[in-house]
Amino acid sequence: MPGVTEVGRAIYGAWRLMLFDAGGMAYFDTSIDGFWRSFFAAAVVAPAYALFVVIRFTTAETEVVDPGWLALVKCGAYLASWVVFPAAAVLVTRLLGVTARYIPLIVAYNWSNVPSLLILLPVEMLAASGSGIGETIGSLALLFILVYEWFVVRVALGVAAFTAVGIVVLDVLLAVIIQVSANRLL
Repeated sequence: MPGVTEVGRAIYGAWRLMLFDAGGMAYFDTSIDGFWRSFFAAAVVAPAYALFVVIRFTTAETEVVDPGWLALVKCGAYLASWVVFPAAAVLVTRLLGVTARYIPLIVAYNWSNVPSLLILLPVEMLAASGSGIGETIGSLALLFILVYEWFVVRVALGVAAFTAVGIVVLDVLLAVIIQVSANRLL
């Protein structure tokens, strides 16, 4: 488990990347130990994710779902979302010939989830309030998060812009597959 200083530095690095400052990469521990500790970001954002799920399911017009089953399925999907992209990135970095940049990619990717979810949560709350502008702001926020992820991938891997787009599309497709699979279980 990373210490408070490492978590603070990593979140600051992610924030700098969100401001499209490639210097944010310098704040991550890109050692093998830093790689494993970067998955602690999942614990950092878990409470916000849980609130996100509660908002989604209390405002959606869906069939009544057993809360225990909902929690189990959403926890499984959450854990899968933290494993599937890093696993796919092993193959992608090999195909691109940038395996030496795999660890910096995953470290930056993991920690970049912290500011991303902290942006999406208030937007989800606004959308849940029934405000018509909530959907528009939500779409803009999602677009910004995708551009942010593109920047993280591009900087961390040192790849061309179009290649980074392809990797972000892969991540989105994997996330959609996870969510659709989870929703089918509900």
